[in-house]
Amino acid sequence: MAKKYNLVCVSFWTEPALVLTLYYHLDLLVKNCHFAYQDNHKDTIDYMSGVRAIEPKDLMSYIQATENISTVVHRIIYRVFNDVKKADFIVCNDVQALDSNSPLRGNYLIGNESPRARVRDNLSSCKRNLTLKEKQPIYAFGPVFPTRFTKNIVPTSLWSESNYTPWLHTKPHGSVLYISFGSYACVGRQDIVEIAYGLLLSGVNFIWVLRPDVVKSDETDFLPVGFEDKVKGKGLIVPWYRQIDVISHPTIGGVPKSLRVEFNIGKHMVRCSIVVFPYTDKPIHQQKISGR
Repeated sequence: MAKKYNLVCVSFWTEPALVLTLYYHLDLLVKNCHFAYQDNHKDTIDYMSGVRAIEPKDLMSYIQATENISTVVHRIIYRVFNDVKKADFIVCNDVQALDSNSPLRGNYLIGNESPRARVRDNLSSCKRNLTLKEKQPIYAFGPVFPTRFTKNIVPTSLWSESNYTPWLHTKPHGSVLYISFGSYACVGRQDIVEIAYGLLLSGVNFIWVLRPDVVKSDETDFLPVGFEDKVKGKGLIVPWYRQIDVISHPTIGGVPKSLRVEFNIGKHMVRCSIVVFPYTDKPIHQQKISGR
């Protein structure tokens, strides 16, 4: 569209720069036998400019795949990065103040100075930090996250949102576990079953966001038989809940989470503990948070 009307094309990447860099350099991963092989190599990945050495087990699960690399998600990734490489420049949701090892360090668009000055300063710094800038102009601009935990008058989710705050009000301070797999990712039925039994055995109060399409199959009845009856009064299962409203509520004491940059920032802002459950692109987030 931008090319058709002779407009500047900007690619906005919502995930951290490390995820962007790894996807951007899939060709290097293939060349070094870390992707697209039935027996991907297990040696340390230390050949990408601007990326600190990383272990294959910490890569996104789609890259770790060995059997089927032509899934719908893989095809989307291939097509997206074919388009990304044609953009005039890339803007990435990266928080350099929290990540001194960001592949985009030195390329940060934020502050009170004019946009022209910011671009000039970043172009200058790019000459000193040869990372993705060797191939394409790219800048960090983050975090993309609300500065205040207030109700937004403009809907920010494609999912229908309901208010379950009255239920949370009935629970003691810091006693509720919030479980969510986000708005897009899917998990296996066995994962759901194991979490369900864990909740039953723990007896903890919880609110669990289970989208109708969260399981990677056509199954709609994926909870253990009788589970909802057994957790009445202790647990609430909902199809969707605005995340900011949940994690900022004083009754929330912990969150098993798939991990996203925006969520981690929000978690720190409201002092909410997390239990890591990484999948899809989230092993990267786990690796960065744990400091390995």
